[in-house]
Amino acid sequence: MRRLLAFLLIAIALNLPAPPSSGKIRFGVHVLDARDYTLKKAQELGATWVIYPVLWRDIEPYPGRYNWAGLDLALQAMEYYRLNPVFRVDHPPAWASLTPYPNSPPKEPTLYADFLRKLSARYRGRVKAYIIWNEPNLAQEWGNLPPDPAEYASLLKAAAQAIRETDPKATIVSAGLAPTNEKSTKAMDDRLYLKQLYEAGAAGYFDVLGAHPYGFAYPPDDPRGAHDGLNMARLEDLREIMVVYGDSDKEVWITEFGWTTEGYGVWAWTEVSLEEQASYLVEAVKMAASRWPWVGMMAVWHLSYGEVELAYRGFNLLNPDGSPKPAWEALRTLARTSPYIRRDPLPEPQSPQRITILAHDQTVHLGDSEYPYPWEPLYLLRNPSPFWEWAFYVRKPEGKCWLLTLELMQSNEQGNKLFLNGREVATLPAEVWEGVWVNFPVEIAPGILREGRNEIAVKITKRIPPWQHDDLIWDDLQFRRVILQETKCLP
Repeated sequence: MRRLLAFLLIAIALNLPAPPSSGKIRFGVHVLDARDYTLKKAQELGATWVIYPVLWRDIEPYPGRYNWAGLDLALQAMEYYRLNPVFRVDHPPAWASLTPYPNSPPKEPTLYADFLRKLSARYRGRVKAYIIWNEPNLAQEWGNLPPDPAEYASLLKAAAQAIRETDPKATIVSAGLAPTNEKSTKAMDDRLYLKQLYEAGAAGYFDVLGAHPYGFAYPPDDPRGAHDGLNMARLEDLREIMVVYGDSDKEVWITEFGWTTEGYGVWAWTEVSLEEQASYLVEAVKMAASRWPWVGMMAVWHLSYGEVELAYRGFNLLNPDGSPKPAWEALRTLARTSPYIRRDPLPEPQSPQRITILAHDQTVHLGDSEYPYPWEPLYLLRNPSPFWEWAFYVRKPEGKCWLLTLELMQSNEQGNKLFLNGREVATLPAEVWEGVWVNFPVEIAPGILREGRNEIAVKITKRIPPWQHDDLIWDDLQFRRVILQETKCLP
């Protein structure tokens, strides 16, 4: 009787009409970089969601030392292009890794949870969802250890609790599992892995099931079970497992799907033509919208600018030179015209604008000398480190008055300069040798700021000859908290 009831529930869940408030799929892309061109092409494509890999090792290379500036800029760029950000978080630093191999699980789940707590607190209300790891059913994504659903469940639990503490509105997405029939120390069948994940009590620690239903060499409507289940319809197997374990109320987000136009090595058989890639991607979205009302998002793997790893290159919607492939053109048409796509870009930013170019906890030290606290190490660990170049985004700057402020420590020479978009806008004030922070405001003249991405730079000068000795040639200074904000225009 229980088995019959389970099958009835499965049938209902697989064919249930979509609720009136939904019925449309969130459409996104997985990006491997947050360069301006990449995100611009994502917006032009019609995507309103982007999945972005956050590598813990890049943010916290040493315990308690955080390099947030790059991620701050990436998120600012996504918001400028009105893309809803989803962060996939993995790749711990060596000091936190259980094994010396890439993407090892952490020594303790609490280490990962602590990082996620800081990450989600920093971007509270701005990052829409967090994906907890990537394909842990593969040893190569689990520090070369045998896949272990129970261990991943512990990691997922710790991560979920941390995020819910700091940003309860953020959606928690389980790791997308790699579709595989293998059952070895190198890989675990994703269906078996999901069952064991539920058996380990993971259901309460994710809001949405992540999935990677790749099509391999076959069209999206390839029948369920055909080709040993290595096709897109395999997703229905995962959905059945959700239903059996009483989790049918949750959505499935397809956080990766796609077809490659450059198969290689043992994967040469998965290669499709450019035309097939385009038609398969479009038909996959249509099929999911019509057959799978429980699918809430589809994010294409992937859209990236420039050269990428050979394993990834054929999946790209762009050519290496950045020109669109036929698949990009086909998806753009779909996104603009299809009733299947849910159009939910981020709202316009509030006015007046206040743009954080460099946060209060991100200090840049230029020069050629190392000093104790409160001095930070030289920028980029480069010696000498005579300049800093960065970027920021502004919306509709014309006809407005702007003030740039930065906190500055110990600029001693007269030749230290501040530039915006290649134009000198200020000479940094010379100070006494007191090692204290001072606030330095700069009024920005009309015509310097431009729509979208802007560039900022600080370039220091050498010390005057009497103060030069040994290897101490350059002036040393620090700055932080660089803010651009609209101000009232004075008559």
